[in-house]
Amino acid sequence: MDKRGWVEHNVCRFCQARAYHSCGWVSCLPAIETAETYYDEHKREIENENGIKKH
Repeated sequence: MDKRGWVEHNVCRFCQARAYHSCGWVSCLPAIETAETYYDEHKREIENENGIKKH
């Protein structure tokens, strides 16, 4: 799965309204930024562990 697909699929995991089961009152942008950061950090860890360098 590419970054965009992963973020779209997992953005709710990073949302502050998740605990309230309602997102009508919260902007998705902070959750999207957090999910993108998490994806980037996790991807780097995997690449470093396996010695794989992506261009």
